[in-house]
Amino acid sequence: GPGQRGLACVVAARAAGADMIIVTGLGRDARKLALARELGADHTIDVEAEDARARVQELTGGRGADVVIEVSANAPEPVAEALRYVAAGGRIVLAGVKGFKAVPDFISDLVVMKEVTIRGAFGVTTRAYDAAIRLIESGRVPLARMHTHDFPLE
Repeated sequence: GPGQRGLACVVAARAAGADMIIVTGLGRDARKLALARELGADHTIDVEAEDARARVQELTGGRGADVVIEVSANAPEPVAEALRYVAAGGRIVLAGVKGFKAVPDFISDLVVMKEVTIRGAFGVTTRAYDAAIRLIESGRVPLARMHTHDFPLE
């Protein structure tokens, strides 16, 4: 999705040289989906307005996504959706916690039949922090556009 973590993934994927970046979101996320495109996403999909699986298949020539990064918080449904988007032999990275909620409609046979690798990510390495800091310092990405709130330190 196009929340802060999803937008950061767009920036990181673009910096890492991803060939194609697709971001999904809801209708209420139109502004954030536009920002995802500004930050480097090639395509955005409103999952409420179009068939996201069909659109991903169309955009990838029927192959599916090589890597799906799922970062939504407290929403387990996108985990099952990731299995529908990922290519055979692809990878799914789960980086959004779900509050220990079960994933509805999770079809484990898709993991087996598509030979998908699923990996959890919670935190980052010092090396990743260093790369992120260098990217921020470069000024190449309009990260200020991601700013949404100010909070006092009191």
